[in-house]
Amino acid sequence: MSGCNGSHEDALKILGPEDAAALLRRAVPGDQHDGEIVLGLDWRSRVCGIASRFPGRDGAVPELCADQLRLIAEEVVADVLVLVTFVVPARLAPNAADVARFEGLRVELRASHVELADHLLMAGHRWRSIAELTPLFSRRRPRHRADGDHAA
Repeated sequence: MSGCNGSHEDALKILGPEDAAALLRRAVPGDQHDGEIVLGLDWRSRVCGIASRFPGRDGAVPELCADQLRLIAEEVVADVLVLVTFVVPARLAPNAADVARFEGLRVELRASHVELADHLLMAGHRWRSIAELTPLFSRRRPRHRADGDHAA
């Protein structure tokens, strides 16, 4: 994990899932299909820290729970988190359990004053936003493609 607690005007801003996916395309090999990254954002939507877990480096990678995400937010002094899970292409389409997990984490984190902005599934350079599948997100932002699948 790494964090930057200072004020950096040139820090990368993440204003939506497209920005997060673009950052990850540049930073992570396209053949990554297992593991997770958590982007920590400050109140201005600027990246202030990154946490990562990859099985090849860290051993088994169980799903992160709300308490673990809250601790990551505290460590990198983040107000907002974006969870990214690397998957095989066949697993790119979120299912009902993915949406329910995202909403559950979002509710639990809000109780700790941390916002979970999105959970992206990434397979190579393609990605899907789970937040885009939730009713609240759909009312706030238009979707980019009818099928919700994004080529990165």
